[in-house]
Amino acid sequence: MALRDLGGWLIDVPAFRKRADTVVVDAACGELEVGTRFTRLNEHQALKHDWSYLLLCASALSHAEDSRCQSVALRIAQTCLCDESATDVQKDSAALVLDALANHPAINLAVRRQLLRPSFEARLPGAARLDFDRRSIEQSILIQDDTSLRVNRFQKQFWNVIQNQGWMSVSAPTSAGKSFILARWVCEMMRESEAANIVYLVPTRALISQVERDLRDLFVREGLEEVSVSAMPFLRVDESTPPVRRRVLVFTQERLHILLSSQSDLDVRALIVDEAHKVGDRQRGVLLQDVIERLGEMNKELRVLFASPMTSNPEVLLADARDNRATYAFANDDVTVTQNLFWVTQRQRKPKIWDISLCLRDTSISLGSVELEASPSPESKRLSFIAHAIAGFSHGNIVYVNGAAEAEKIAGQLYDLIGADDADSSKDLQRLAELSQHIVHKRFLLATYLRRGIAFHYGNMPLLIREEIERLFTAGTIRYLICTATLIEGVNMSCRNIFMRGPTKGRGSPLSAEDFWNLAGRAGRWGKEFQGNIFCIDPDRKDLWGPDGPPRERSRQPIRRTTDDVLRVPAELVEFIKNRAPLDSARQRPEFDYVFSYLAGIHVRFGGLLEAPWAGRYEAGSLDGLADAVKEAVEALAIEPVIIARNPGISPFALHDLLDYFRERDGDIEELLPADPASCVVPPRCSADDWV
Repeated sequence: MALRDLGGWLIDVPAFRKRADTVVVDAACGELEVGTRFTRLNEHQALKHDWSYLLLCASALSHAEDSRCQSVALRIAQTCLCDESATDVQKDSAALVLDALANHPAINLAVRRQLLRPSFEARLPGAARLDFDRRSIEQSILIQDDTSLRVNRFQKQFWNVIQNQGWMSVSAPTSAGKSFILARWVCEMMRESEAANIVYLVPTRALISQVERDLRDLFVREGLEEVSVSAMPFLRVDESTPPVRRRVLVFTQERLHILLSSQSDLDVRALIVDEAHKVGDRQRGVLLQDVIERLGEMNKELRVLFASPMTSNPEVLLADARDNRATYAFANDDVTVTQNLFWVTQRQRKPKIWDISLCLRDTSISLGSVELEASPSPESKRLSFIAHAIAGFSHGNIVYVNGAAEAEKIAGQLYDLIGADDADSSKDLQRLAELSQHIVHKRFLLATYLRRGIAFHYGNMPLLIREEIERLFTAGTIRYLICTATLIEGVNMSCRNIFMRGPTKGRGSPLSAEDFWNLAGRAGRWGKEFQGNIFCIDPDRKDLWGPDGPPRERSRQPIRRTTDDVLRVPAELVEFIKNRAPLDSARQRPEFDYVFSYLAGIHVRFGGLLEAPWAGRYEAGSLDGLADAVKEAVEALAIEPVIIARNPGISPFALHDLLDYFRERDGDIEELLPADPASCVVPPRCSADDWV
């Protein structure tokens, strides 16, 4: 049996499994003891581990490709390093396991925390040192001037295949290190090019700022200051501006659409689509698909790279690649940080006592309980009281809430629980408090809560303040960050603990399994924490978590284009188009409006739906009726076809009706212009009372 196959057999051996589970329980209890209010069950007190045996097994598991084996090996090595009873030799062996996993940030973290003596490789025996040296070469990538960078297994594979592919799609967990390789690839491409445009698509404005900042910093470090990094959807301010030869455009799909509408011949060398699974995100997903296709039409030799987290079918995004382009797709499950999923449940008739259990595979293991300072009444206090009891004064805590008002409310509860201002409050917090008072309001609650290391974060906040909150939380200056769904769509911000109670996204929509694990994936900062923790409060409450309760096991989710979901059964869309997009149907199935707008643009650009490059993905004859309906609808419209093509996502029927309104309307056209907000002009047909 090969060494890489041994792990798959070993992990199912009952005797080993029992000892490994004891390590998991001990490590999880250790995470809960940070807040000092947690009490272990008697059966989990003073647990002992045979590190020699466990490390031998971990060494075998570390060579396996199965993520279950890697997770157990990582857990054993990290727990050994944190165990005061482990010998220096055993800790060196644990570091060697981490090296076999290519988890060098964890080794560096152990050294920084003085859990491991520096330069452990110098203390290794001969054969082990040779293995270490061999892996140091295998786990590295070469960049300019043969400079070597240490990477993990996924990053090594990603780097090797990214060099020679025309279209590529990769899927990996949130903390795998995709962004690092993407940035390095962009850097090397710019270094080798005298002139090149690269488009880097991200789903939100917050991510635009982060990617833009990271790329600029990288270019400065690499001596590429002349490479422009821009988030503005235009190429030149005016004719007097000198042209930029090397440029990275960091956009959302909306900004790329604006640029494509004004630049019909945009020359782009490569397109990176981060969070590419968002092609299934209804209106924005349809627009994302549209701009990718339009950019591909303009640039026949375009290189396209799709990156998505934990998807089961990354290859589906390569279906539209041209026949002459090399394609490659792969999914990776490598584990870089271990995570604990905790369920926190109130004990019967004891509102201050909450039992904590660990979800491990398909079972739950009771670990102990935490006692609150006071009874969490009303129920709205449960989330804040439990977060404070478990996390105490530690850093890296995210509390997920379902709206801006709740975020401020929970922040206020935590402020009261902490009870005293931080005497050593940093100047950064003071400056942020002053900034928030200046930009928002003198009595803005954020300024008060910051005095105790607490902040809230939601979409309707000035971008400058949100970015500074994110920076200070990442630096550990802010202890508790109370967030809404903007975090799911926002920056790549990691933490140590995430607390949730009945999480939703949007107006009362339960958090999907995909969004739950996307959020949970932020728990555990690679190179900053050994573990990440997700706390689900009141998991038995179906009114909070739905009939199935919180997700227990991470699973890959399929990528499904919004257009594919609609076109799979086109009869309903055909009826929708023939009825001219009735309002009731559009409200019930808003994706119909988005897809029809997209299809109308396709009809205009290609002279018919069946002429589109992707039409071959569907069964012969299945789109004939839809193609006829779209053609008939477009030809009946009074608006110019070019207007349809330039406005994907906007109903062609609505544009037609708007044009009719303008043509039939009496009065001066200037009356339709919005008045300057600073003016005192009262629009016609409105009384002055309407503006009070």
